[in-house]
Amino acid sequence: MAFVAVSGEGEDSEIIGVSRALINHENTDAEFAILIRSDLKGKGLGKILMRKIIDYCKAKGTQQMSGMTMPTNRGMLTLAQKMGFAVDIHFEDGTADMVLPLR
Repeated sequence: MAFVAVSGEGEDSEIIGVSRALINHENTDAEFAILIRSDLKGKGLGKILMRKIIDYCKAKGTQQMSGMTMPTNRGMLTLAQKMGFAVDIHFEDGTADMVLPLR
């Protein structure tokens, strides 16, 4: 499932943000991703799109959501923590894992 934020209408419309979740067959995990247009980061759009995808996964009965980012992606890590995700940073691997139990 994906949620797409669009600015403008018709030929003047443009995608400004996307959240998506890929739920496994057992419905135990949904791998999520969020993309926000660079000039709109930090304005609350990521929070809105994250809430949409969390609510969708909860309604589907998914057990947890998970994602991965770089340890330097402070915006994503801060948003994830504010939304209740546990964050585990692995500097040696250059990754940060984010997990949110939904049940």
